[in-house]
Amino acid sequence: MSDKNCTLRIPQGYEEKVKRFLKKEGFEFRKIKNALWSCKKDRVCVNMYPSGIILLQGSDAFKWQEKILSEIEIPKRVLIGCDEAGKGEIFGPLVVCCAVIYPENFKSVIKTAPRDSKKVNSEKLKRIVTELKPLICLKYEILKPKDFNDLYGKYKNLNKLLDEIYRRLIVRIRSEFPSSSIVIDAYRKNNPFGKEVHLKEKADSKYIEVSVASLFAKHIYLQEIKKIEEDFNLIVTGRSPFELKTLARKLLKNSPKKAREIIKISYII
Repeated sequence: MSDKNCTLRIPQGYEEKVKRFLKKEGFEFRKIKNALWSCKKDRVCVNMYPSGIILLQGSDAFKWQEKILSEIEIPKRVLIGCDEAGKGEIFGPLVVCCAVIYPENFKSVIKTAPRDSKKVNSEKLKRIVTELKPLICLKYEILKPKDFNDLYGKYKNLNKLLDEIYRRLIVRIRSEFPSSSIVIDAYRKNNPFGKEVHLKEKADSKYIEVSVASLFAKHIYLQEIKKIEEDFNLIVTGRSPFELKTLARKLLKNSPKKAREIIKISYII
């Protein structure tokens, strides 16, 4: 990030409030490609994107970042969001994360501009999670392929498997934050967890707390893949789905015990 550029992740529902504030402050609005809106005043330009990210550019960028932050209310209680990574991948574990954002750290969190992990490359991902780590409380489960295979053999259903992993995490979270609601990026239509847990469609792009969980889940998953590549002398990263399935089937045929340690077997049979 340039010393004259900075970003913010605007909470859902604040887009129009921020726009009205900037209009009141004398910003001139214009249309630019890919942005919801753009405006300029003196030594700063502000672009608002559909992802909820605001990019500020210019010598006054950090001054206006703070002014915009002053328009955003601090939550009255912790925000808790959950998401997973590796669910659809043949190689590597299923990683399920829940991120807890404390009210006093909320504005620092949104200054890191957390976003949908699918839209972040590995270099940016590493930078964002490094900034976020001291600001949040993270609870997570890593279900290694061997354990995934055993649990899938029990349930024969991915949603039921996820239900169990999320229940484990919810119990851990409730022991520390008993009265707070939890938002999970929806992986099923029906909610099996009760009224204080909310399954929301596309929550990783709508709720900051879910975006944070999504980023950490992906980061941990990629670390686990790196371990597999080093420990088993394999190249997984960058391969096409067809190449991965072919490699997995070859491993299952030639080294079934080894395969169960690194492959979700149900995905290739």
